[in-house]
Amino acid sequence: MYDGARRAKLFIDAMKLKNPEFIISLGDFGFPKAENKELVDIWSGFRGERHFVICNHNTDGGFTKK
Repeated sequence: MYDGARRAKLFIDAMKLKNPEFIISLGDFGFPKAENKELVDIWSGFRGERHFVICNHNTDGGFTKK
C-alpha cells in the first residue's frame, strides 16, 4: 500500500492515546520481507497486548505462526 506506513502509524499513535486492552491486526498485514520491516516496527510500537490473524496473503510470502 503506497501510504501503508503512514496509516499504520496514525492508527498506532491513536491507540497509544486511547490505551485499549489490546489491538488486533485482521490479516493481510504484509509479506515477511525486508521492505515491510517498517510496518512491523510501527506495529511493535504499541506496547500493549497485540494479536494477529494470519490470512491467505500473509502465507503467500512464507509467513508462519512463529
